Order: sequence, then structure tokens, then C-alpha cells
Amino acid sequence: MNSILKYCIILGSLLIFFPVFVQAETLFSDNKSQTDILRTENAELKAEITTLKRELADSKYLHALSKRTLKQFKDTSAEYTELEAKYNETAENLTKQNKKVGVLEDEVANLLRQKNIMWFFSGVGVFLLGFLIGYSARREKRKSLL
Repeated sequence: MNSILKYCIILGSLLIFFPVFVQAETLFSDNKSQTDILRTENAELKAEITTLKRELADSKYLHALSKRTLKQFKDTSAEYTELEAKYNETAENLTKQNKKVGVLEDEVANLLRQKNIMWFFSGVGVFLLGFLIGYSARREKRKSLL
């Protein structure tokens, strides 16, 4: 019985400690595969960091370019505002002048119509006067000059 007891104790100890060894082996192999995964992930992150650094440099360049362009725009915007004000004033003057031209053209057309009417009535008056003179001259007897 002593030997059976020893055998059971040894077998029980092995059953208790064997999973620990198997688990340690599994953890070791898991750590190795996890290390490989972390290394690949680290390489991907380094590549992403490099890409982001490049994009940051590009963005800084574009920002500097935009600042210069904005400065130039601010410098020219004062001139543009002045030119726009002059343009608006000139356009307003042109509109006023066009209205005046329209009014004057109407007046000229009206005067031409009145002038034509005057000439017509003058012609009618001359015709009537000539007709009256001719009619009255016929009624008188002609005297012979001889």
C-alpha cells in the first residue's frame, strides 16, 4: 500500500504540474508569435509615421505658400477695392448718361416730327396763298400793256 500511495502521489503531482509545463510551453510559443505580430505591426506603424511626416512636410509647404498668397492678396485687395469702387462709379455715370441720351434722342425725334409738320403746314400755307393769289388774279380783267 505504501507503494500504491507513493505511485498515486507521484501520479497526482505529475497531473498537477504537467499542465503547468504545457501551459508554460504554450505561453512561450504564444509569446513568440505575439512578438512576430508586434514586429510586423511596428514596421507598419513606422511606415505610417514616415508617410505622415511626409504629408506634414507637404502641408507645411502648402501652408507657407498659402500665407504668401494671402499676403499678396491682401496687398492687391486694396487696389482691387479701389478699382471696383471706380468701376461702380463709372458704371453708374454710364447709366445716367445712357438715360440722358435716351431722353435727348426722344426730344430730337419729337423736334424732327414738329419740324416736318411745320414744313408741311408751311407748304400747305404757300399752296393756299398761291391758290388765292392765282384765283384773285384771274378774276381781274387783264389790261393790255400795248
